[in-house]
Amino acid sequence: MHLRLERLASLGLALLLAAMPVRAFADTEAAPRKVAVVITQAVGVGALADRLGAIASTVAAESGAAVLDPAASSSQLRAAGGPDPLTCGSDATCLRKIAEALGVRWVIGIGIGRFGGIYGLELRLVDRSAAAAPAGTSATWAEPGPDWEVAMRDALAGVLPEELQQQRKGTLLVRANEPGELFVDGAPAGTLPLEAPVEIAAGSHEVELRGAGGSARSTVEVQPGARAEIELVLAPALDPAPPSRWTSTGKWVAGGTTVALFAGAIATHLAAAGAMDDARAQKDAGDPFASTRQDALDRLDVARLLYTATVAAALGTAALWYFDEMPPDAPASIGAP
Repeated sequence: MHLRLERLASLGLALLLAAMPVRAFADTEAAPRKVAVVITQAVGVGALADRLGAIASTVAAESGAAVLDPAASSSQLRAAGGPDPLTCGSDATCLRKIAEALGVRWVIGIGIGRFGGIYGLELRLVDRSAAAAPAGTSATWAEPGPDWEVAMRDALAGVLPEELQQQRKGTLLVRANEPGELFVDGAPAGTLPLEAPVEIAAGSHEVELRGAGGSARSTVEVQPGARAEIELVLAPALDPAPPSRWTSTGKWVAGGTTVALFAGAIATHLAAAGAMDDARAQKDAGDPFASTRQDALDRLDVARLLYTATVAAALGTAALWYFDEMPPDAPASIGAP
């Protein structure tokens, strides 16, 4: 009889020990993919804490998880006699007790405060099914603070497990006036006409269509779970305007200068010849002629200078004319055979 009782006690103990891991496993599987968002600190920020809690709840829900927002979490914790989130701060043990009281797998704790013109944000995430240390991140900003939607999503990306970071996607439908190859952010994305909308990550994207008739480009904003539609019109690329060539204008300016110099040289030469004739007539008549002769010689010197300048201008005009007649892409080689 005594031996039978010992055997029964041993059997009961074995069953109890076997049930313990099953019980622990059942606790963690009781609420798969369920998240509670709680506010663990809110100092001098007014309604900002509620807004950040709503953003965190939305992000967690985008992964398909069931989410308790801060208001629902606080209500259920009071009913269950669980810890007050505001007394937890970043304490992992306290956050795990919240997870057990709410029957959720994950708890996201949000601490936000404003101290002397500086905003401070702290996030903590505990996973009741894992023994690992909680994930956490923190950041600070000067007033007026960041774009809180962007800042909160960036912070959550650093603490959420892969299961809660399912990529947000949308679809894109592109229409065009003719077929072409579609590129999204520079990567091939299909051929128009599309058989179905293209699935792409949510956010802003650069869309380009290349076809026989030219190309078209546009920027589109894709919302999570929504379809964006754009229409592109292919247009041929315009030929660039020919580059301005200063030689085209220069050759005419130089040519006009050459003509003017030559005309001035001839006129001065004729005036010098006339003055020399006057000097000879004065000499034959016995009148003073020295000053008239000197005037003629001075004019002749000016005429020589003008002739020299005319030759130089004519050479410059010829060079400009030569280079202007060359094709724009031809190398300017002087002295080449």
